[in-house]
Amino acid sequence: MPIQISAIYTDVCRNILEDPGLTAINLMSISDFMNYFNDTAQDFVSRTGLIKRLINITADLGVGVYPEPATNTDIVEVAYNQTHLYRTSGWYLDNSDPSWASAVDTPERWREDELAPEQIQIEPAPAVQGYGVPVLPTTTGYGTIAATSSANDFDILAPTGGYGTISSCFGPYPGGNTVFAESMNAGFGTINYVISSTGNLQLVSSAQPISYYQTINDYVYLIPDSFTAYLKYGILERIWSQDGEYKSPDQAQFASQRYQEGVSLAAAIMSEGGGDA
Repeated sequence: MPIQISAIYTDVCRNILEDPGLTAINLMSISDFMNYFNDTAQDFVSRTGLIKRLINITADLGVGVYPEPATNTDIVEVAYNQTHLYRTSGWYLDNSDPSWASAVDTPERWREDELAPEQIQIEPAPAVQGYGVPVLPTTTGYGTIAATSSANDFDILAPTGGYGTISSCFGPYPGGNTVFAESMNAGFGTINYVISSTGNLQLVSSAQPISYYQTINDYVYLIPDSFTAYLKYGILERIWSQDGEYKSPDQAQFASQRYQEGVSLAAAIMSEGGGDA
């Protein structure tokens, strides 16, 4: 069950011996708490890479360099046409094949170095044009479907509901239905089944912390319920470490250790090697 930020707020107030109902006397305003919460949540997500995003990008004929979406922090894996690409470097490409930059064939490798910020390059450049979904300027929404699994098919399965609504579907001809979405139940859910995009790029990347304003009644985003308890300790560490009425070095150290415990645990879960048993 999703955890609301207000539940963490109540818990934090109790730990610093402040009744969560006494915000009127400004011992700790909700605005101050939200600043602590946002800083902690962004730090946790950035350091653990706990949530991954699947991002499809239309692969263009003869184009090797593509912009990275602003919703990711680091790219973990790259696939082209449902096939894994190996990570490489500009130094390796320059020294293995001087003519690699002009090659056009089936992509086999990808790199991020020696490029402009937030760019990725695949090598060789694709020899065929990938599939894309046309978007009418008057019907744009929050986000864009960047690639499809075939020229006229894109299925989304969301058994527990989705965050948002598809307002219209259109195809290569009037009345064409090229997008199919099915939601078994309404609610704040997650798409749990994704088919790798045929003929296009698919990136697996760590999710970037949200940038829009949240309220105390919102749900905790990008952090699973099992780890939201550690956010309390990250917030308490910040409160107890700053100069002011609540400063308490010993309590700040304890909270820091508990918070680092959560960060280490989440990072260990996401690491490929898994570490020692």
